[in-house]
Formats: sequence, C-alpha cells, structure tokens
Amino acid sequence: MISLLLFGLIPQTEQAGAQLPDDDDVWIEFYPGESKQVASVAPWENNGVSFPVLIDTVINPWDEHIYNITLTASTDKNWEVEISPSFVLVQPGEKDSASVTVFIPHGTSREETGEVTVGGTARTEPGNALVNIDEIIGEITIEQYFDFNVEPLTRNLTVSADGIVTYTLKVTNNGNGNDKYQFEIANKDELADEGIYVHFKPTELTVPQKTSKTFNMVVSTSEDTGSERYDIKLRVKSPFQQQAQGTGYYEEVDLNIDVRGLGILDNSLVPGVIILAILIIIIAVIVKKRRG
Repeated sequence: MISLLLFGLIPQTEQAGAQLPDDDDVWIEFYPGESKQVASVAPWENNGVSFPVLIDTVINPWDEHIYNITLTASTDKNWEVEISPSFVLVQPGEKDSASVTVFIPHGTSREETGEVTVGGTARTEPGNALVNIDEIIGEITIEQYFDFNVEPLTRNLTVSADGIVTYTLKVTNNGNGNDKYQFEIANKDELADEGIYVHFKPTELTVPQKTSKTFNMVVSTSEDTGSERYDIKLRVKSPFQQQAQGTGYYEEVDLNIDVRGLGILDNSLVPGVIILAILIIIIAVIVKKRRG
C-alpha cells in the first residue's frame, strides 16, 4: 500500500482522506419573508420584482475544494428572468447571495399569478465533481393599478327652463382589474341654487378591465332657472382606487348647459318683443291717422 501511494497509483483525494461533496453540501434559500413578491405592472412602473437568494455551504474543514456555483431560474409563465450574479465561487462553510429578478409584462391582469423556480449546479475546484442544488420556488402576485378616462359624447346641450336633457358619457377602464366607478357633481350646491338638478343612470358603474361602458347624466331645470350658460363639473372616481391610494384621485369633466327661458320671458327674446311692440304701435298710429 505504501509503495502504491509513493508511485501515485491511488488518487490524491483518497490519500488525504478527503471526501467528495454530495448534493447536501450546497443549498439555496430565499431570505426570510422574501419568497412571496407582489409585482407592479402599470405602464409607468418598473415591472421587475426581485427575490433575494442566500447561497450556503456545509462546513468541511478537511475539504479543500472550492464550489463554482451556477444558478438558473425560470417561471411557469415564460416571463423574463435575470440572475445577478449568475455564478459565484464559494469556499466550504461560507455564504454568498444573489438576486433573481422577474420581469412581468406591463398590463398583466391582477388575476394572474406566477411561480419562479430557482436551482442550479456546483462544481468543485479542483476535481470538477458535480453537485446538484435543490430547487426552491417563489410566488408572484400582481398588484392592481388604476387607470381610466371619461369621454362625454356631447359636452354642450340646450334645454328650456323647466325642462330635462340627458348627457351620455363613456368610461374606459385602462387598468388591469375590474373596477367600479361612482359619480358626483362638484358644484352641485351652486347649480341647485339656480334650480338645476343632476341625476345619474345608473348611479354607479362596474367596468371590466380593458373595456368601456356608458352612463347617462340627466339634468333638469326649474321654471325659475335663468336663461344663460351654466358649467357642470362632473367628477368620476373609483372607490377601489381611493381605498388603495387615497381620496384625492378622480377624473373631472367640464360640461355646459344652455338654458332658454319660457316664451316671451326668455331674455333672448326680449329685443325682438320690443321691436315687435314698436312696430305694432307705429302701425296703429298710421291707421288711426288715415281714419281721422
């Protein structure tokens, strides 16, 4: 046995009594509380979500190997994945870390969920022995973002005093989740003082993501409403968005309504009435003189 060692016929690792590493000597794990991530996918947001990964190795004081570790990652939705760094050199008993970033396409529905699987291999240097790293799985959920616009099909309508007129408006939900919308008039009290009242049909609207729906705004006037143009300040808001981001988020649309008075009481008809009265008086005077 001694002669065989001297002539190098037995591998050096066996001579020194060292052990080749096994699959349990290198492992990875997510940092505590980091195995579940929520992704923001709004068009104006950074759509990447990161998982910090801890790389750990078993302590083998007798082992002189260095682990050349290569990490791999993929998702069940074929989303783009980046690993930084993708490979590291670690001595037995030491730790290192990496970051796995998943890029979710902008506009992805909030109802989507995904998984990222992280694994890899480690090779020993020297020796080039292969060590498999057990896979770990992280979970990704999608955060809802809110984006909508309101389009009036008609901005200006004319109505008589003590009349009714209807505006039709369209709400488009550009967000990534179903949303609910409520309506209010910012200058409601000022309009009420002029005898103008606004009602909505329906009173609220649920719009699926990436679709549009219409609603009606019914405006009524009283016989005391003056003949002029009035501004109507419509506000459309999402209670879900306000719950998530605060009460200051809404879309405001400015509309106009022209009110015309009743009969000769309409201010716009006063000049004509005066002229007609003068003509009648002149004609009456001429007729009277001819008869006289």
